[in-house]
Amino acid sequence: PRLPVHPQPRAPDQVIPMLRKGALDLALLDDPLLDADVEVHRLTELTHGVYCAPGHPLAWTGDSNAVRSAVFVAPAPDDAGATPDAWPEHEPRRVGLRVSRMQVAVDACRRGTFVCAMPDVVGENAGLVRLPCEVELARTTLCLAHRLGLDAPDVNRRSRTGVVADAIRALI
Repeated sequence: PRLPVHPQPRAPDQVIPMLRKGALDLALLDDPLLDADVEVHRLTELTHGVYCAPGHPLAWTGDSNAVRSAVFVAPAPDDAGATPDAWPEHEPRRVGLRVSRMQVAVDACRRGTFVCAMPDVVGENAGLVRLPCEVELARTTLCLAHRLGLDAPDVNRRSRTGVVADAIRALI
């Protein structure tokens, strides 16, 4: 509805204050922080796997132990030192590249050098190969977050942002 869309990757701890003050209208987050001024709608549960390029040597082995020796591309650690992906913190892995955007991780995997823990929907849509893995990856919940007030009961009085939020919820 003539609403410009500007996707911007943000750390989860930045999103809530931005929504609260109106610097951001909508956010898609996995397992967001809760806040009294922000409404959160659970969209779907995300499963995760370890993915690589079809030409990566691990794509042919079928050895679930081999993932432990692979070189990962992973998100940069947050302020607390935790890596915000589905790989368990207590499981060691060798990280060769840290990134701040999922698309960079996907591109790095496509080049054939790295593997990456990512949501299954991302890996499958990127044409990557899901590797067998003995490590159990976490599940996350994809949520839509926005400041309060978008959910007006009268559809004719809905904001353009509210209409977009409805469309996102209807798609997933």
